[in-house]
Amino acid sequence: MNERKIFLRLKNGKSITTHHRDSANIIYSVNLSYKNGLFKLHSYIFDGNDVLDEQSYKNESEIEVPKYEDFMNLILGKFPGIDIELA
Repeated sequence: MNERKIFLRLKNGKSITTHHRDSANIIYSVNLSYKNGLFKLHSYIFDGNDVLDEQSYKNESEIEVPKYEDFMNLILGKFPGIDIELA
């Protein structure tokens, strides 16, 4: 995982979407973005067939922080072992 590339992509207004499988074999969707001076982590478990049905989204959270270092610590703390690869 190249944290410098992640930082540059987010600061240039592009979002990053990835997935993480935890130790219980649950797959989280993880969306990272930067807007209005805040780094944003939005994560959830999609458990359903209808993307328009809000009940299909479980364990959803949105967290915003102003400092990139805090943002990365938050991601690594919430999703240990996550590997964010950029193309």
